[in-house]
Amino acid sequence: MIEFEDVSLVLSQRQVLENLSFRIESGQIVLLVGGSGTGKSSILRLILRLIPPTSGRIRVLG
Repeated sequence: MIEFEDVSLVLSQRQVLENLSFRIESGQIVLLVGGSGTGKSSILRLILRLIPPTSGRIRVLG
């Protein structure tokens, strides 16, 4: 299970994510789609704990 709760991210003084909330259950398949610079890679970096969120909570279980 992966859960984002009101996650915001600021990188280099740029708001990348703002109050993002979602939950992905174990076994569920999810596709991230969006244009360049919309935060797709940042979401993956947050899940992998390569960067910390500016605010909010991220839970990764399993």
